[in-house]
Amino acid sequence: MQQQINNIFERGTLYCIGIGGLAFWLGNVIPLFGKTMMGLILGIMLRGLLFNKQSERGITFCAKTLLKWAVMFMGIRISLSELQALGFRMFFLIVLSVGIVLLWTFLVQWMYKKNSGLIWLIGFGTAICGSAAIAATSPFVKKEVEDMGTSIAIVNLLGIIGIFLLPTLSSLLIFEPFQSGLWVGSTLQAVGHVAASGEMISLQGGKFAIAVKMGRVFCLLPLILWLGFFSNSNQPSGSHEQSISQKIKNLWYLWGFIFFIFVNLYPVPEIHSFIKNISSATLVIAMVGIGLLIDLKNILTQSKLAIFYAGILWLFQIISCGVFVYFLT
Repeated sequence: MQQQINNIFERGTLYCIGIGGLAFWLGNVIPLFGKTMMGLILGIMLRGLLFNKQSERGITFCAKTLLKWAVMFMGIRISLSELQALGFRMFFLIVLSVGIVLLWTFLVQWMYKKNSGLIWLIGFGTAICGSAAIAATSPFVKKEVEDMGTSIAIVNLLGIIGIFLLPTLSSLLIFEPFQSGLWVGSTLQAVGHVAASGEMISLQGGKFAIAVKMGRVFCLLPLILWLGFFSNSNQPSGSHEQSISQKIKNLWYLWGFIFFIFVNLYPVPEIHSFIKNISSATLVIAMVGIGLLIDLKNILTQSKLAIFYAGILWLFQIISCGVFVYFLT
């Protein structure tokens, strides 16, 4: 704990906090990109200026340890009451849509095993909640540091395209506002993307789209529980399988995640708002740290493959969810 406190005052950590503040402001000015994406972009852009041996320790602390704190605070975003309001039938459709995308992700990474880490991150972000899902699952995925930055960038890019694409397709297919909201909420990656696209449908459709989206966010809980206990990505190469007690100890941020889900059950809006702000701030600062660790040349090298993988997954998601909406509602 004392070591973590000391890391807060490292030069690299202070860089990440300062740039994170700028990313927060720019994310509010340009909400289409969002604060998380803005933090990653600024980190990548400023790597050549700020990353060196003196700053590496603090930057690494933000990209790895602070990211786990951000994952822990994400639990406050999951509302069990909103989930209950959806009803069993609708929640079943949401779980089915998420599960099918994850199954398709498994098949794609099986075909392209060389880039399995990148594909899994893109799949998690596509299936559940964009950048937040990628950040939450990344500690459990064997990957290169560039994989996380690339997956966040590509998933957000497709989400921006989807803001305009899905309302247009819904109109062409003559969907009812309820059906359009279900399609948007079960397909677009980030909550901001869903809200923006939902406004183009109708007030009723937009509200329902956000409710469906929050149902997908809930799926993050069983996913990271599964990954936490069955993933060996954090073990040193050649080490023996971790014991249950070791895994419980190493997954402290997962238990914190669950704790904050229950905190959200108590109707104290001020506390909820405060913790959500901490969650957003730590995630943005962690994204800056990840950006500062990423070599832009490596991202550009793998960007074509990433677009190919993400395109396959997203196209499958749009079609499968569209079929569900058309035939099951």
